Amino acid sequence: MTKLYTLLVAIILLLSAAVSVRAEGAAEVQVGDYLVFGHYDQDNNKRNPAEPVEWQVLDVKDGKAMIISRHGLEVCQYDRLFYYPTWEKSQVRRWLNSTFLNKIFTAEEQACVEITHLVTLDNSLWVDYRKATGRDYEEVNDVCETDDMLFLLSTEEVLQLCGLSTIQEQLDSAEAKEMMKATPTRHAEYAGAFVYHGSVDEFKLDGVGCCWWMLRSPGHLRNHLAYVGTGGNLNSYFYTDVHRLDVCIRPVCWVNLAALQALSN
Repeated sequence: MTKLYTLLVAIILLLSAAVSVRAEGAAEVQVGDYLVFGHYDQDNNKRNPAEPVEWQVLDVKDGKAMIISRHGLEVCQYDRLFYYPTWEKSQVRRWLNSTFLNKIFTAEEQACVEITHLVTLDNSLWVDYRKATGRDYEEVNDVCETDDMLFLLSTEEVLQLCGLSTIQEQLDSAEAKEMMKATPTRHAEYAGAFVYHGSVDEFKLDGVGCCWWMLRSPGHLRNHLAYVGTGGNLNSYFYTDVHRLDVCIRPVCWVNLAALQALSN
């Protein structure tokens, strides 16, 4: 079990305690804490101001924190094209780093967000998984490198956060799947996000139905995108194309903690 995985197990315990660490305490942020940073409509009530956004801390190093929105905040097409267009050329990447960025963060807040160099790999993890289970697959060999302020997690990054190396391991781990569950905001649900409304606890988090949320990696076919399902499981099986509008966006970024602290003073 990796050190990062051990630390991230604490996230599940912290969820039940509803701990929230605001920007005022940013200098002492640890993995598993929550930061309140930026504002976005979450209650779907346009008559009142946008609500503060809560972020879950995934990693901390060199005075910076990697954070992901606690909830699914919005829905957006990965792209209008039928086939996976690579993260570099995708509509959702452009939207995250322009329209969405300017809506969720002020200019002062944007100054706290680091530019992250990303490598988005091919779908070899999905090919290996589908081969092992005797199911169809299509190799997607596109690899791209980008520099982004806001981004989505990749399949590989989800596995790393879970301390695992294969998709099958993630699907077999109740703990890893619980770690990846997420619920949508009321705004995201009204915007069309798929939300589980049944009675099975496996697809709920703290008694609330979970949503699907998007990854930036290709799935097992060229017109499929990887995502996390309502049970916290890695999936691409029935996400039949990249232009669906029912999969939530959980933006990710690295923030400079000293800048965040200064902003709050």
